Amino acid sequence: MNRNDFPQLQDGVIYLDNAATTFKPKCVIERINDFYVHENANIYRGLYDLSVKATAQYDEARQTVAKFINAEPEEIIFTSGTTDGINKFTQMINAKDKIVASDITGHHSNLLPWRKNAKEFKYIPSRKDGSSMGPDNSFVVNDFIDIAAMSMYSNVFGNTKSFDDAYGRPEPRVIFFADAAQAIAHKKIDVKTFRDNPLALAFSGHKIFGPTGIGVLYISKKIHDQLSPAQFGGEMVEDVREQDFDLAPIPQRFEAGTPNIAGAIGLAEAIRYFSAHQNEFFTHEKKLAAYAHRILSEIEGLKIISVTYDPIISFTIDSVHPHDVAQYLAVHNICVRAGYHCAQVGLDYLGIGPVTRISLAPYNTFEEIDKTVEVLKNIRKDMYV
Repeated sequence: MNRNDFPQLQDGVIYLDNAATTFKPKCVIERINDFYVHENANIYRGLYDLSVKATAQYDEARQTVAKFINAEPEEIIFTSGTTDGINKFTQMINAKDKIVASDITGHHSNLLPWRKNAKEFKYIPSRKDGSSMGPDNSFVVNDFIDIAAMSMYSNVFGNTKSFDDAYGRPEPRVIFFADAAQAIAHKKIDVKTFRDNPLALAFSGHKIFGPTGIGVLYISKKIHDQLSPAQFGGEMVEDVREQDFDLAPIPQRFEAGTPNIAGAIGLAEAIRYFSAHQNEFFTHEKKLAAYAHRILSEIEGLKIISVTYDPIISFTIDSVHPHDVAQYLAVHNICVRAGYHCAQVGLDYLGIGPVTRISLAPYNTFEEIDKTVEVLKNIRKDMYV
């Protein structure tokens, strides 16, 4: 990892809030800037060179994303992010006719859209470590679930979640939906390795060194015939008449209006950057996470709620509110996040409440962990003198 690839790191900040958003490498920043300076035009609509080239770049971005998760280009729909993708999918699949289950410790974005739009919504219970109880502990999915949602990687507990653990082997009719917002940067995702059931998956570009405001909704071709557009307008139609219209082919029919063209191109550049260093990144993160878990656990009064040695580490400190912990670290130019992390239902369900979260990225160092631990060792003394 060349830390010089990331301009923000040169400011001397210790940035440990990567689960919220990652810093952007120079190549991504320069690629977006280059588009706006030299290539800016709307796509699919113009016959002039700029539009033709912009269209080609946008289509190439879709192909890059598809290859990254081993999907087909027509299975990739660009969105504004994970939340947007989940909300759109609930409408596209007509969730009002479906019974949906999702893990109780998941992100609000994979709970609230289903709760709002599903015919009926069920929570999958959780163990204290944030892992989902399987069907033997809760319910038999085959009996009633139409859509089984799951966060692939917890943004609080840092653990990888398994559809098998939560749902067992339900009937083929069950549609699996994966929230991959955190997983996309920490594990290899291959949609072809999932079970044979239909699958949809969403993630955000800004979690994997890409720009904000761009995301991906993958939907398997197996369920395309069950989908209807969530939005209507320009570009998603082939022909419009006074009383009816013909839809454009998939995926264009699900991308109404002018998309975030520069965002898609920037995401493709981020994916190329990530892919070129993926093995190195995963190896470094694994070592860094294990080290951070070990020395953080040595701090008196600090309790780690994350049980696996993963890059997301949530903890509490006796007698110190998580917000005070975050503020104390901020004074020392160390950036972490505190609170419920959009997972209040699960944290309250487990009786944990708000926590402080350190989330690591490949550009973080052992020295930054040492500095953070050094500061935390003094927190109770300094705050209660």
